[in-house]
Amino acid sequence: MMTRDFVSRTTRRRVSSSNKNDILVCYMTCYMKTKTGMLIALVIVGIGFSVPVVLDGSSEAQTTSEFTGEFETFDSKDGFETYLARADSRRGLPTGFSSTPSISVTSDAALADATGGAQQPAQDTTGGSRTGTAFETRQTNIQESGVGEPDLVKVTDEYTYYSQAPTSIRIEPQLRENPNATSREWKSIAGGLHTIQNPNRGQLNVTNTESRTGQLLRTDTRLVVYNESLVTGYDTTDNENTQLWELPLNESTSVVTTRRIGDIAYFVVRERTARCPVQPIETRDAVECTDIYRPSISESTNSETVYTAFAVDLTDGTVEDELTFLGSDAQTAVYMSAESLYVSYETSSFDIDDVISVVLDSDEFASDSATAAELEQLSEYDLSPQAKRVEFENIIDRVENPQKAQQNISADVDSYLAANKRDLFRSQIVKISTSDGELSQSAMGSVPGVPLNQFSFDETDGELRLATTVMETDREQSENDLYVLNDELEIQGSVQGMADGQRVYAVRFIDDRGYVITYRQVDPLHVIDLSDSNTPEEVGTLRLPGFSEYLHPIGDDQLLGVGESQDGNGKVVLFDVQDASTPQVADSLVLANTYSTAVSDSHHAFMNDAVHQNAYIPAGDSMYILNYGERTLTQEEIVPAGQSAKRTRLYNDQVVVFSETQLTAFNRTSYAVENRVSLTG
Repeated sequence: MMTRDFVSRTTRRRVSSSNKNDILVCYMTCYMKTKTGMLIALVIVGIGFSVPVVLDGSSEAQTTSEFTGEFETFDSKDGFETYLARADSRRGLPTGFSSTPSISVTSDAALADATGGAQQPAQDTTGGSRTGTAFETRQTNIQESGVGEPDLVKVTDEYTYYSQAPTSIRIEPQLRENPNATSREWKSIAGGLHTIQNPNRGQLNVTNTESRTGQLLRTDTRLVVYNESLVTGYDTTDNENTQLWELPLNESTSVVTTRRIGDIAYFVVRERTARCPVQPIETRDAVECTDIYRPSISESTNSETVYTAFAVDLTDGTVEDELTFLGSDAQTAVYMSAESLYVSYETSSFDIDDVISVVLDSDEFASDSATAAELEQLSEYDLSPQAKRVEFENIIDRVENPQKAQQNISADVDSYLAANKRDLFRSQIVKISTSDGELSQSAMGSVPGVPLNQFSFDETDGELRLATTVMETDREQSENDLYVLNDELEIQGSVQGMADGQRVYAVRFIDDRGYVITYRQVDPLHVIDLSDSNTPEEVGTLRLPGFSEYLHPIGDDQLLGVGESQDGNGKVVLFDVQDASTPQVADSLVLANTYSTAVSDSHHAFMNDAVHQNAYIPAGDSMYILNYGERTLTQEEIVPAGQSAKRTRLYNDQVVVFSETQLTAFNRTSYAVENRVSLTG
């Protein structure tokens, strides 16, 4: 499963170099090997929603079909199963490997750590002055003010809770049983949920450790820990972490993400196997087939995964409401505003029947030829996509010059995709209204392309602003768009075609501006004027080497971009966006001897100290402290922090870094290390 809450280039690179058989991608380059040994490259979508379109094949004046509709439920279990069978029949050609990395998350740890961000000004969410409080920050770096997000670290007045994932550490030679051994020796660390006394309340120390780990949510009186199998609520008022309730999740369920508003947490989960009835929470009644929603139009036959959104009262674990619906099992992004929950998933399809149609519409074979007749007959056969693909290959193999035919077919398909990509490759958006724990289907819509993550979305004044990439894995045909949708998720304005051949790497919406970073070889910053929803306009661009994956607002007219340099080191760029038409680089700084930063995996890792104008950026085993005052970037200090620094929190005059192996406390002004606490046992 792939989530797009926050996924980075580092994650993409890691995924692309691992076992690619585990990578699910929605569209990629699939190669059909024929008897002649030639390869026909076909860009396809493995699964999804096929948007009905009528196209003339021209590469100019590309149309954009738009789907909007509402939910309706199934009449029976047979209706549900028939719907899924039709979806399965549209799965098309077997997927192969993309020439560019897929954006995905391939492990539970990566998935759990991919859910964060900050949409509001830095001082509101990540370390600004909070006069009258015991310390100056307790919040995770969040996207929407008032919408809590899960993270590895949560802070209350007295204690900090840190979910330390299991890991391994290298044993130093002097500590080995055989110090003369030449091979590396490793020690496994079980990890755990650590309760840590805040340094402003006394000496920094771990007061309790439990084996249960996962992502954390917090209210003033509750700590919630969840993973793929269990959601548990604890009372933190007595400082004893008394367990109050738990919700066991079905083993077939995986958590996409969750958000919190007040005492209510909104979970989005999906089934690993499409079936009904479904029971995402083991202690609740199963959801019957007739209570599962689907898009109301008949053409929407490619939604094949069961999603459930449910609301939990964190005070007592009561499930207030739930809503179950069908979607695609392709990449998913979740965004939540103060009033609505948005779930997007790729819903496009281009299969072997479409390939045959393209060939027949071309002039490759005369309409009265035997080959055309065979292809016409094949298109009418009721065969599986795989069987039909084999027959298609056999037909092409028998033509007079199969090598030339293959090359021509590949060119015809590429031309067709170029002309129609915004109709073929789309994302469907489901809008769910949330009110005091009540969930109701609100609207559905569709836009070309796919969003990168939750930052690709922003709801302002009842409108949804959304940035996407069309054909993101294609180096020649990818383009980037921005859409403005009304309350019914109907497109009312757009900017299309930004940065041909590139794809979105970071997005930030601030007031009536949108900032989009795209990348393939260089890093362009696109500034979009959103003051008129009907006619948004790209008003400025800036190109520079390297790329940014995360954008953080610094004051009213500056952005801090965190990403990588061209040589693979971590890089921070200070953008001056006072004049939207001429964005400038105020300053930039390469973090030497680093390989990206922890912000690449989750921008919960980013911490801003607006009071001191410092940015805390974990990279490798160190915490980098950068000052951005006076429109310049200065590396103040590099603090060793133990294996794989993860998070930072501010406590009055101290800063604490959380790594896989230790806690490191240092002075907020002098940066002198004042305490270290080992977490390795």
